[in-house]
Amino acid sequence: MFGGGHSRGRARPSKETAMKLWIPGGVVGLIIIVALIAILV
Repeated sequence: MFGGGHSRGRARPSKETAMKLWIPGGVVGLIIIVALIAILV
């Protein structure tokens, strides 16, 4: 879910890489959700 084929090079993603992807992804997701709510309301 993080950029499609970019993560295929690693067979076993570690928890550290997962956190490095989840933290920025979560922030961006929250910003997008807030922006959508602001537009719709």
